Amino acid sequence: MADTFRPVIIHQPPGDLISPVVFDNPHSGYSESWLWDAFLDRLLADVPQVGVPVLETDVPRTIIDTNRDIDEIDPSVFQEPWPYSHKLTVNVRNGMGLIPYLIKRRDGTLIQAFNEHSQLTVSEVKRRIDEYYKPYYNALICLINQSQQQHGIAIHFNFHSTPRQGTPHHQDIILGNLKGKSCSPALLGFVQDFFKKEGLSTGLNKPYPGGALIRRTHNPEQGCHSLQIELARDLYMDQSSLTYDSHKGGHLKDTLTRLAKEVRQFSLTQADTLRP
Repeated sequence: MADTFRPVIIHQPPGDLISPVVFDNPHSGYSESWLWDAFLDRLLADVPQVGVPVLETDVPRTIIDTNRDIDEIDPSVFQEPWPYSHKLTVNVRNGMGLIPYLIKRRDGTLIQAFNEHSQLTVSEVKRRIDEYYKPYYNALICLINQSQQQHGIAIHFNFHSTPRQGTPHHQDIILGNLKGKSCSPALLGFVQDFFKKEGLSTGLNKPYPGGALIRRTHNPEQGCHSLQIELARDLYMDQSSLTYDSHKGGHLKDTLTRLAKEVRQFSLTQADTLRP
């Protein structure tokens, strides 16, 4: 029996306001695993009230990962030949492609989603692509197109969460701009300065230069600026148990709401520098 998830959830600003800024949260669908970007929907809940729409989905990443390319497929997990193109990227080889098959549970153990008793069919993957993956992309592109038509520019922030790790590159916030390709230096500098003002450290492109969503949406030469934003999980929860911390979470929620308000104002006052 087919599952029933909402591939597209759009939280719009009040009224008919069309914003030059769009936030999206592609891994908000709940799952009992580390693949869930836990509680980002809570952190972004007030953003529409300051004039910025938020796109989300309740399709778990364990079903399909909207932040992967459509051909990041491992044919070995199918019970029949995969008849379409595929590429064995590093993510795919690590079990984290379009359809993840190595899943880290909350207790840290890895489980394999597919084996000789539970393998995917071509028709099932096509269903997930048609019903979940494509609608999310189409909704995001539609929001961005509306922004560009109204304002001549669009600013797209793609949100994720990441476990804090004991490595030098794991700051509070990791920004990904495809190593300088996805947004203007002025926008990147604005975001870096914003988080610095908020007392949060930022890294750039290591280890997350940006995923499929900003690769597909970015086009600074045409006025579309995309930036991936990874939030360290210990800023707002117990990252070992994925338990929300209402005090820390409330503080970060206020910070992200201010980010939405200020970047929207930035986009309006600096529009001429962001247009092609």
